[in-house]
Amino acid sequence: KQWNFIQKAALTTSCPSLLYKDQDTIKKILRDSYNNNVTNIIIDSKVGFKKILYTLNYGKKISNISNADIQLYPKSTCILSNFNIKYSIMEVLKPRVQLRSGAYIFIDSVEALTIIDVNSGSFNQAANSREAILKTNCLAASEIAYQLQLRNINGIIIIDFIDMQLESNKKKLFLEMKKETYRDRAKTVIFPLTQLGLMQITRQ
Repeated sequence: KQWNFIQKAALTTSCPSLLYKDQDTIKKILRDSYNNNVTNIIIDSKVGFKKILYTLNYGKKISNISNADIQLYPKSTCILSNFNIKYSIMEVLKPRVQLRSGAYIFIDSVEALTIIDVNSGSFNQAANSREAILKTNCLAASEIAYQLQLRNINGIIIIDFIDMQLESNKKKLFLEMKKETYRDRAKTVIFPLTQLGLMQITRQ
């Protein structure tokens, strides 16, 4: 609907003119990142505080409304320093991401291609059953789907999961990845595992 409006505006307005302007930063963050898992929102701007209250409670522009606690940051110290935001950003963007099973994933991006390797780590592949390997791969799929959004990774993505022999388990992993990326706002296309055990994804 928005695109149709832009096309009509382009035909009826003289150049140069602004056809469309995206929402401001606060509304964009609420639109793209706000969901039922958010329990607290803290902001150090009175104007921004009022804007959040209006958008969530009166604007009705956010579909997943929850009872998040919205707070105005009262201290004079920098909010980014107080919550170690810069440190957290550096931590979450490290190439290695540890999984609970002892395995980990390694993310390496070059230009329009991203390689993700699921490494068994302390999770001993030889000593574990097929079910345990499938469970670890599914855990990795969930974390990978989260990391794609967190890092805003797009283009072509190749994932090398821990090797599985059964075709039925490969299909389960494929369906799990599709389920985990279902809520991704970016258009994501997932292809079944290749003969080499690689999963190919494209993300806008």
